[in-house]
Amino acid sequence: MKIKKNYNLYKKYISSSPENTKKIAQNLAKEFKKGDVIALIGQLGAGKTCFIKGIGKSCGISNNEIVSPTFVLLRIYNGKKIIYHFDLYRIKDYKELENIGYREFMAIADLIVIEWADKLEEIYNDFNWIIKIDYISEKQREIKIYKR
Repeated sequence: MKIKKNYNLYKKYISSSPENTKKIAQNLAKEFKKGDVIALIGQLGAGKTCFIKGIGKSCGISNNEIVSPTFVLLRIYNGKKIIYHFDLYRIKDYKELENIGYREFMAIADLIVIEWADKLEEIYNDFNWIIKIDYISEKQREIKIYKR
């Protein structure tokens, strides 16, 4: 996904471990506001779910609770904030996302976090934040954070 002009590079990190990635996410999550939609983009195994675990920790949600919702498309986590965690890896089109209540959840969610957010162009304008995670090496990741 090419990051459009209405998003600015806000921060950039090099993470050297999953723990470091979680810490980056935990610190960033302090800036999220009620109703924010956070897009996560990266290859399979890049660390998207790991990043969400860091967001969850900042909301008082255990790392054990947070797992990728690849087969169910959506998981809901209850903590200091309610997080709606979508995974679009297996989704076919926008209509399928709409059918599971995406727009309704947007109206009530504290946070919406979307893995594989680049699969559906129709939701691009919903994002307040875009987190792009790229491989540098087996252990290192480049994390770019864009903000609208």
